[in-house]
Amino acid sequence: MAKKDSLYRRLNALGFICCLSFLAYLIVCLQTPASGYATPFSSIVRIALLSSTLLFFLPLLHNPAATGQRVYSFVNLTVSLSGLISAARHLWIQSKPELISQELVTLCEQPFEKLMSQQPAITEKLSLLFNLSGNCIAEKLGPVPISFPIQALLCFLLLFLLCWKIFIYRPKPSGMFL
Repeated sequence: MAKKDSLYRRLNALGFICCLSFLAYLIVCLQTPASGYATPFSSIVRIALLSSTLLFFLPLLHNPAATGQRVYSFVNLTVSLSGLISAARHLWIQSKPELISQELVTLCEQPFEKLMSQQPAITEKLSLLFNLSGNCIAEKLGPVPISFPIQALLCFLLLFLLCWKIFIYRPKPSGMFL
């Protein structure tokens, strides 16, 4: 049986800890204090982070060989890339205030669950979700003095780089003739 490399485990543990810490920060610091619910963008980030957390925890738990690690890493790369794209889209929307209609701003103030239950088709739900105002969350909310989409972009960039490192890592061969 081939010896499994511990670098995979360490990188998965680091990714798992990063995901958990950002999720805790998201829940504690960025949930709207008055209403207790999250904005649609923070719900998107939360879903992507939960998926990424699971995709770091599973290979940490059973430590598959290099091929299994690459499969987990590839799926996690796509999740991290979708989080990066979503954060970049919200930054772009925030930089173009003329694209934001007033009805999208009022929809932004509703709870995520209520907003999704009002739309009949999944395509309408997705288009509404990705076209909501980027100004749902105040520019500087929480203890970090940068906007939440930038924080999410940095978090997903870190997760993407960790997944990329796991994906391209090749353990050194060890055997009788090497």
